[in-house]
Amino acid sequence: MRERQILFSGPMVRAILEGRKTQTRRVVKFKPQELVDTGYERELKVWMTDEYGDHHIKPCPYGQPGDRLWVRETWGVAPPVELSVIEKMRADWVIYRADGGLFDRQQRWRPSIHMPRWASRITLEIMNVRVERLQGISEEDAKAEGITELAPDMFDVDLPPEQDDSPHPTARDAFENLWDSINAERGYGWEANPWVWVIEFKRLEAK
Repeated sequence: MRERQILFSGPMVRAILEGRKTQTRRVVKFKPQELVDTGYERELKVWMTDEYGDHHIKPCPYGQPGDRLWVRETWGVAPPVELSVIEKMRADWVIYRADGGLFDRQQRWRPSIHMPRWASRITLEIMNVRVERLQGISEEDAKAEGITELAPDMFDVDLPPEQDDSPHPTARDAFENLWDSINAERGYGWEANPWVWVIEFKRLEAK
């Protein structure tokens, strides 16, 4: 069992905490040719073709079934103290922006990328890993990505109004909007239909 870190936005953190999100999709940064199960090693891997046309096997960088992911999210400490002090107290004074609430306007939020392991409150266990085209996502899988059902046949994403100003007729439509808000500017938008790692997980209860 290996442990790796993974970043989630505030809305996705809330979806995990509420039990609505059990899947995440991350862009495959190479061209997969075939999904391979090595059997003995039991590691899911994919064939890739490099710029010279040579073939290689690459494992999922986020891990394999049974591995764990600790979640990095936007965080801070209250009251503000030096990290050397808060680290000794561990998570006792850590606060998380995803929780909302009325925090002091002077609160200093620290980027998720700078969250240390001791400050993380969410640990996930990987249940399954596979590779598919982005647009191959099903309606049920879109819901498992944390899409919110507002009313019968009406779905939405917990995003700021400037990014998501109307509900959507299907969970897939809402997921498309969510995906583009994160990935379109990087060249991996919905219309590009990139290959993605599909990581299914469950949240582990804190001890």
